[in-house]
Amino acid sequence: EARIFVRYDHHPTDDDVQRLEENGIEITFRAQYIDLIGTTMPRDMIEMVANWEGVVMLDDIGKAEPNMHEAVPAMGVDQVWQNHGIYGEGISIAVVDTGVDNSHVGLDDMDDELSLLLPENDLKVVAYYDAVRDVLVCSPCQRGESVDSGTHGTHVAGIAAGTGDGDTAADGTPYIGVAPKASLVNVLSCCEGDIEDIIRGIEWTIANQKEVDPHIRVMT
Repeated sequence: EARIFVRYDHHPTDDDVQRLEENGIEITFRAQYIDLIGTTMPRDMIEMVANWEGVVMLDDIGKAEPNMHEAVPAMGVDQVWQNHGIYGEGISIAVVDTGVDNSHVGLDDMDDELSLLLPENDLKVVAYYDAVRDVLVCSPCQRGESVDSGTHGTHVAGIAAGTGDGDTAADGTPYIGVAPKASLVNVLSCCEGDIEDIIRGIEWTIANQKEVDPHIRVMT
């Protein structure tokens, strides 16, 4: 069997679904806004379905898995590192999101050296502003002082500036962020409140971009 997206030149109808099911194909997903149906079908039916009227393409659904270790070379970031020696030094990246959990080993410090109490110049998260409560919680932030109300913001922070410490890809490649030597500012503004909190977080970031050390040069 194969996991296949069946794409159409129209929005799939009940008749399209019925035709698939009548041919023994399992419907696993029916998209609302994209012209496709998710299916599981015998491999020997792929060519037949591909030639049906109204079908424009079949896609292998594939497995969703983390590929952050491939993001850096895919974007050419490794060339910037090698050719220009730029790793994000001297700037802060504000993450306006669900928060940043700096207890994660890839986001707690700059040098990945084990230490119970980190020196201020080694702290990865240099400020944590809670836009929901309108409170500056810490600046800079020791390990565990900066929190995430979910998981998304921490993931974004890792992509932006993770040091690579912690879990690795299957081949041993570390999950290093685009700017591993940049500092982070946690602007927690989602998602226990509403859009007002996000606007407040953005405005705080703009107003305080030069109050944070190092200065905020990027906001995401």
